[in-house]
Amino acid sequence: MAKTPKLVLFLAVFLLVSPVFAATTDFTANGDITVTGVTFGDTAIDVTILDESTAESWSFDSGTFTVTNPGSAFKVACSDTNVKAISVTSGSATLACAKNSTPGTSYVTFPTTSGTYTLTLTTTNITYATTYNSACGAATCENGYSVIGSGSAAYCIMSTSGSGSAVPATPATPAVPATPATPAVPATPATPAVPATPATPAKAA
Repeated sequence: MAKTPKLVLFLAVFLLVSPVFAATTDFTANGDITVTGVTFGDTAIDVTILDESTAESWSFDSGTFTVTNPGSAFKVACSDTNVKAISVTSGSATLACAKNSTPGTSYVTFPTTSGTYTLTLTTTNITYATTYNSACGAATCENGYSVIGSGSAAYCIMSTSGSGSAVPATPATPAVPATPATPAVPATPATPAVPATPATPAKAA
């Protein structure tokens, strides 16, 4: 049986793979693109697809922004200061999340795994957190604070300098027992009166 030349095998594999690769780069942002009317609670706001973002496609319908098969760097930012977190969901799962610490500059990057993803904007604001994990919990904290917990329940707590461990609460100072009252000194009994000396009777003349 004749062997198939390696070059033919390589071309066959390339032709099979290349359509999948091309599908993730059908859209490339040539500059920032503003998408108006994305649902945020009871309101609608603008978001920005950042320059050089790539994907097979993205769509916007009735306030919902979705991306299909994102490329290696599909990024979205939001300049609204009321938005505290920008996240990416698939069904009920949150797969990527960014703290909107600098509105208009902070951004979330969509996953590169093939699929259709929805942009979600929330008011999630974790005190002392500097970045969020993929579930919108704390990932890193400000100096002097450490992450406690995991996933969406992770938050920041004050830590011991340099140790990263939580500072235990200072125990309350025990109450000082009251000083017992000094017993009253009994009154000194009165000195009995000295009976008067009877008068000496007068002598008869």
